[in-house]
Amino acid sequence: FLSATQSYTPVGAVQGWGGAAFLPGNTTDAVIVADALSPQLTYIANPDISSPTLTSLSVSGILQKAAGVAVSPDGKWAFVSDSGKPQVVQVSLQTSDPAPAAIPCACTPEQMVPLTADGIYAITKNAGGQPDWILDARTPQPRTFFVPAIAIPGSNQTASASPTKQPER
Repeated sequence: FLSATQSYTPVGAVQGWGGAAFLPGNTTDAVIVADALSPQLTYIANPDISSPTLTSLSVSGILQKAAGVAVSPDGKWAFVSDSGKPQVVQVSLQTSDPAPAAIPCACTPEQMVPLTADGIYAITKNAGGQPDWILDARTPQPRTFFVPAIAIPGSNQTASASPTKQPER
């Protein structure tokens, strides 16, 4: 991480990038980091100080390969797209809450891109002619659903719910 003074401080190592998400708000300085090559999720408190606190969040046995991370708007839950299984893993960020849970999806989650500020995420990448899979985490029982690809009349294109990837410059 780079601090405000632009100094570099290593806080840990991951075998493969599985995503990261900062906790919302101004009162918590923390980030969730996922390892794509090991079933590991780490809560890093105060990442911008010289001695951040690292806490491993238990996801072994449920998470196979992280592909994206999001934190609920209230900061109570982390959601991890699992590209190794057809699921999104929900992990409590509170100490007394339940064990991680799988939210099933009839898809291969590849990302965790916020579509709204209140807890709707695109979990598959926008592929022409394919449905987009969405995680709705706004309710006590988060769920996945798909948005079908819609053919645009008079063209060979389809419309999609996910934001399209912008060309690199």
